[in-house]
Amino acid sequence: RALGVLQSMMEDDKSLEPSESRLNLYCFNAAISACEKGNAWVEALELYERMLDMGGSIFPNFVTLNSLILALDNAGQKDLAQSKYEEGRKLKIVKPWRRTRDENGELIRAMDLHSFSGPMAKAAIRSFMEGYGSKEGSQKSIEDLVIICGKGIHSKGNPVLKRAVTSVLKGDFGVEAGIHSN
Repeated sequence: RALGVLQSMMEDDKSLEPSESRLNLYCFNAAISACEKGNAWVEALELYERMLDMGGSIFPNFVTLNSLILALDNAGQKDLAQSKYEEGRKLKIVKPWRRTRDENGELIRAMDLHSFSGPMAKAAIRSFMEGYGSKEGSQKSIEDLVIICGKGIHSKGNPVLKRAVTSVLKGDFGVEAGIHSN
């Protein structure tokens, strides 16, 4: 239904000036989210691509990309989900890195996945892990990697991100993760 409403609005907008358009980011995000929930990954991808083709008048944001990656992941389109995550990083839609302090008060760089879905968190980790191996001193960087995934208080049931992080590190890269409670 949400996709039909958006398509109808898009048809109506063809006769309007861009400044008169009723379409906005929220319309597209709602439609992509509805596609994700309705297992319509092709339609979700088409809407995302259409947003990019609009030339910035309506540009995808974090919610857009997260919904798209969920739709692709749910449909088993893992490579495409990874590709869209990489594209989102290049377009600066998603920025997983931030500066924080460690237990000793030292400034460190950490991958902050708090607001990520499980599939997007896995894509972020794969992106880092696949890129780190080609760098000089890469073993030290993996030992020092800090991933912030929160305590799972917003997860339904067990924490989603801790499980996603540890499963992709162990399953895809054979890396055991030490988890701190703080």
